[in-house]
Amino acid sequence: MSASDRVQLPAFWWRMVWALPLKLPVNFRRLLVGALLSSGLAPQAAQAAQAAQAAQANQVAQATQLEVSGHAGFTHPTQVAPATQPKTRHPAPPGCATAAPVDWQLVAPGVWVWLPEQLAEISPANLGRVLPISAVVDGAQALVIDPGPSRAVGWRVRRSLACQLGAQVRWVVNTHAHAESVLGNSAFADLQAHGFLKIAASAATRAAMQRRCPQCLQSLIDHVGASAMKGSRIVLPSRTLHEGEMLQIGRIRLQVMLAENAHTESDLLLWAPQQRVLWAGGLIYEGRVPELAQGSLSGWLNALPRLAALRPAVIVGAALSVSNDGLSEPTALKATTAYLQALRQRVLQAMDDGLDGSDLKSLELPDYADWVGYRQRHGFNVQRAWRELEPEWMEAARPASPASASVPDIGR
Repeated sequence: MSASDRVQLPAFWWRMVWALPLKLPVNFRRLLVGALLSSGLAPQAAQAAQAAQAAQANQVAQATQLEVSGHAGFTHPTQVAPATQPKTRHPAPPGCATAAPVDWQLVAPGVWVWLPEQLAEISPANLGRVLPISAVVDGAQALVIDPGPSRAVGWRVRRSLACQLGAQVRWVVNTHAHAESVLGNSAFADLQAHGFLKIAASAATRAAMQRRCPQCLQSLIDHVGASAMKGSRIVLPSRTLHEGEMLQIGRIRLQVMLAENAHTESDLLLWAPQQRVLWAGGLIYEGRVPELAQGSLSGWLNALPRLAALRPAVIVGAALSVSNDGLSEPTALKATTAYLQALRQRVLQAMDDGLDGSDLKSLELPDYADWVGYRQRHGFNVQRAWRELEPEWMEAARPASPASASVPDIGR
C-alpha cells in the first residue's frame, strides 16, 4: 500500500507526540511513537514534527541543566558549541523525487538510526554498510554520527535528511578512525568547505585518520569494488572535540566523552541525558565479534563501566541496543563485556597451562562462534590480547620474595 493510500492520522497527534516534554520516560514516548510508526507514516510524522518544532521554537526553553556532574570521572560541561549559523541555507539536494529513501528508525525523541540490512562482514553485496548510521534532528537541523563507508552512502544520508526529515546537516561527528564509519565524510566535503557545517572528531582520531585512511580506503575498494567507492576520499575533520564539551542541535544537547586506548587509540562518545541515549562508537558490539586491531583489551574493559554508570536506555554503537524496560541495561553492553572478559580469561588460562599463543584451537571461545566475524577476527584478537597480557602475566608469575610467605595467584 502506498503512502497516499494510507489513512491519514490527524496532524495534531503527531504534534502531540513530538511536543511531549523531553523529560518524560523514554519508554512512554517510545510506545506512543512506535504505535504511530507502525502505521507506516514515518515520513508524515517527520514532516509534522518539524512543523511543530518550528512553531514552538520561541516558546520552548533551552534544554534543562544536564545531570552529569555526579558521575565519577566526568568533566562538568561548561562549553557549549551551538550549531553553525550560515548566512544562507544549504543548497537543496537535487532529485528528492527520485532519491532512494532511507529506512530511518526513530529510537528516541529526535534520534534517528539507519540500520544495516543484516549483520554481515563488509562485502560487495552490502557496499560496506555494516554499522548503524544515526542522526540527531531538531529544529530543522541535524547532526550526523559516523556517516558511513563511502561518498555514495553519505550522500544518501544527506539527501534523506533533507528530503524525508526536512533537516539541514550542521555537524558530522566521527567517533573513531575506522573506514566504514568515516569515509562517508566525502558527501559533506563541499558543505564543510563553504562553512555550512563542521566535521568533528577527537585530535587522536583525526591523526589516526590521516595516518591510516589511505590504506583503509584502498582496503574498502578491494572489498566492495571501485564503483561502490566512486568519489570517496579522505576528508579530515576541521573541528577538534574535547572531553566535557557540549554540542547542541535545536533543543538537544550532547555531551562529549573520550575513551583513550580502548577500541581504538581514541573513541569518542556522545551522551544525551534527557533522552538517555549514548553513542558509543566502536565500544559496543552484539552478535558481531569486536575488533581489537587498534585497541587495548584492558583499556576497553576499563572503559565499559563508565558507560554502564550513565544507565542509558538506548546505545548506538556497532549495534543498536535498547533497554527492554527502560530500566535494565541494554544487552549489547553486557554482551561486549562478556566477550572481552572471556577473551582475557581464556588467554591468561592458556598461559597458566603452558600453551603457546599460536595454538589458536586451544584458545577458541565456542560461545561466540556464531557471531559475525568470529572466523575473521577472533584469532587476531587472541594474538593481540596475548601480546598485551603477557607482561602482566609474567609479573604476576614472578616468584615471591623470601620475606613473603604468600603464594602468587599465577596469571591473575
